Amino acid sequence: MNILKTISYNATCFSTNYSGANQRFFTLYKKLIKKLHNVNFIIYEPSDYSLKSNFKGIKNIKFVKTLTAADGSRWHKFFTLTLTIKLFFSRNFDLGEIFNLPFFNVFKKKIIFTVHDLRFHNFQNNTLIFFLFRIIFFFNFKNFKY
Repeated sequence: MNILKTISYNATCFSTNYSGANQRFFTLYKKLIKKLHNVNFIIYEPSDYSLKSNFKGIKNIKFVKTLTAADGSRWHKFFTLTLTIKLFFSRNFDLGEIFNLPFFNVFKKKIIFTVHDLRFHNFQNNTLIFFLFRIIFFFNFKNFKY
């Protein structure tokens, strides 16, 4: 039986903006982290928002500040997210969860990919950033194991 020792969350998409995704993360995941007190959690947070206040009193969490802004332009997110992903995968963890696009798993780690909101990713748009996101999105799902 495999016992999880470390779980990592790339939570760079969460901020003060009210959304169902924020509510789920700050309520359900908080309960999960409290319940799994023998598991270490690493939460990668955005540069423009601190997630620490949402998890007060929980000792088994380490927060890592990234360069990715939760509320930023798509170009900024695209370039800084590649650095965040490199940082995310450089850590040793047993299971990771990524909530935002673009999604990369070139390191073939155990990853849960949870897409909360695709409203702002109009794949019919012809701009360069959407073209890049579309390639990355479909490439990763083509190689995805269910």
